Amino acid sequence: MKIIKTLSWAALALTATTYSHANTLNIDSAEDWGEGHASYPASNVIDGSLAWASRWAASGSPVNLQLNLDSVQTVTEVGVSWGNGGDQTHTFEIWARAATSGSWTKVYDSVSSGTTSSIEVYDIDDIDARQIRIKTFENSAGSTWTNIKEVELYGTGGNSADGELAVNTAFDDGTSHSSYPPAKAIDNSTAWSSRWAAEAGGNAVNLTLQLDEAKEVKEVGIAWGQGDSRTHTFEIYARPGTSGTWTKIHDSVSSGNTTGIEMYDVTDISAQQVRVKAQSNSAGSNWMNITEVKLYGADGSGGTTDIPAIITDGSLFDLEGSNPHPLVNSSTLEFVPLETKYTTSGGGGWRHEYKIKSSKRKSIYDTNESFAASYKMELSNGAKTIVAQTHGSTISTLMKVFVADSSESGFGDSVANNGIFDVYVRLRGTDGNEVKKSLCTIESGDSFEISYTNNYGTMTVTGCGNSLSMQVEDDDASYFKFGNYMQSQDPYTREECGTRGDSDSWAECFEQFGITTSKATVTNVSYSSNH
Repeated sequence: MKIIKTLSWAALALTATTYSHANTLNIDSAEDWGEGHASYPASNVIDGSLAWASRWAASGSPVNLQLNLDSVQTVTEVGVSWGNGGDQTHTFEIWARAATSGSWTKVYDSVSSGTTSSIEVYDIDDIDARQIRIKTFENSAGSTWTNIKEVELYGTGGNSADGELAVNTAFDDGTSHSSYPPAKAIDNSTAWSSRWAAEAGGNAVNLTLQLDEAKEVKEVGIAWGQGDSRTHTFEIYARPGTSGTWTKIHDSVSSGNTTGIEMYDVTDISAQQVRVKAQSNSAGSNWMNITEVKLYGADGSGGTTDIPAIITDGSLFDLEGSNPHPLVNSSTLEFVPLETKYTTSGGGGWRHEYKIKSSKRKSIYDTNESFAASYKMELSNGAKTIVAQTHGSTISTLMKVFVADSSESGFGDSVANNGIFDVYVRLRGTDGNEVKKSLCTIESGDSFEISYTNNYGTMTVTGCGNSLSMQVEDDDASYFKFGNYMQSQDPYTREECGTRGDSDSWAECFEQFGITTSKATVTNVSYSSNH
C-alpha cells in the first residue's frame, strides 16, 4: 500500500497537483556504492514489491542508493518505502544530477516518519535529473543496516498522470439507507449529512463506482464516515466492463485518524467498475458510512509513452503485415489482421504482429526480456486471437496470451459467441505440458493491461491483477511476438476452420461466423531485453 498523503478535503483540493497528479517516472536501473548485501541488491527497490524479502540492504554510515533514469527528466517527488519503517525512523538526504557524472545537488534532507513501511512521498526541490541518490546516515534503532524496500520517482516525462477520473454513477447492493444513497459518495462533499450509509448486518456491503468506459485506475481515495474515531476493514475490487469477473486490487484497514480522503495505491488495472467492499469497523457498528470516493489514474484516451524505437526501427523486430502499418502515432499501435490478411505457411489465421528477427533469436534459458502494454480490444462475437506469445524454433509455443469468446472451459465465462471474452495465458512447463490460467473477462471495447517477463527460463505473465509464473521448457531459438493473431476456429467446437496457410479458406470461415471486426489498440508499451 502506498499512502500518497492523508489529506483533509480542503488540503486535497489545494495540493492535488503536487500529490495526486505527478507522473510516475520509469527508473531504468538502481545501484549502490558498494555497501550492499549480496542477497539484497539495489535492483530490489525497483521490482514493484514491498515484501521484506525483496529489499535493498546496506551496512554502514552513510550508504548510497542510486536510481538511474534513461534520460533527463524533471523530478518533483521521491517515494521511499523504508524497511521496518513502521518501527524506526531514518535520517537521510536526497541528491540529484543531470548527467551520469559530475557534481551532485542536494534536493532534500529529512527524517522518515517512523509510522509506516509503505511508501512515503517527499516533495523535493524540483530538478532536471538523470540520476537520483538517497544517502542514508542512521536509524533510530541504532542498527548499522539500512533497508529500503521500494523507491518511486515522480515528475514530468514518465507514465500518464494519475489524474482524477470522472465517475458516471454509483450504486450498491440494495443495503443503503434511503436517505443516504450511493450518489452521496460522488457528490464532491465529505459532509456527514452527505454520506452513503449501508447496513451490513454481519455481512460486507458493496459500493460500486462506474466510469463511462474502461480506464487505467491507479489509486482510490476514500473519506470514511466517522473515520477519525474508528477504523474500517475493507477490500477494493475492479473489472474491465459492467459484467464478468471481479479482481481484488487492494485490501487494508483505514487509519482511523481522519474524516478526510485517504489515498490507497491499488494494483494498477484497466477498469470500468470499481467496488469498495466494506466489511467491518472497529466501533462494532453494523452501519458502514462513506462520505466520498475518488478514483485516480489515466483517462484511457490513448498512450502517452512513445513506442520504443527498438520495436519499430527494424533492428530487432520484423513486422508481419504492413498495410496498414500499425504505428498510427508515436504512442499508439493498431493491429488489424482482418485488413492486413498477412498469411504464413503454417499459420492458423491472419496475423498483424511484431516478432523478434530470426538473426536475433536465442535460447529461452539465455534470454532476459520484459514487455508490458495496455490493450484495447474491439472484436466481433465469437472471435479468438493471440495478443502475445513466445514461440519456439518449431511451431510449438512456450507462452500465449489469448482473448477468446469460445467454449473452452476453466475460465471466467467459457461461453461461446456471447460477446464476453476470456483473457487467459498458457505456459508450457519443463515437462512439455501446458498450464493455463484465467486473467479476466472483457467485452468488446474494453481495455486491459498485460506484462510478460522471461528471466532466463522463468516466465511470468500478469494481466488484470492476476499472474502465472513457472519455469518453461527450453528452446534453442525462441522469439517473442505481440500484436493480433486471429485464430480461424469454430467458437463452439474450437476446431480449426479452413486449412492452415490458406488465406481464402480463413476468409470463408470468418464470414461463416460473422467475424468482421478485430482491432487491438496497444499503448503504454515498454520492452527491454538482452538481445
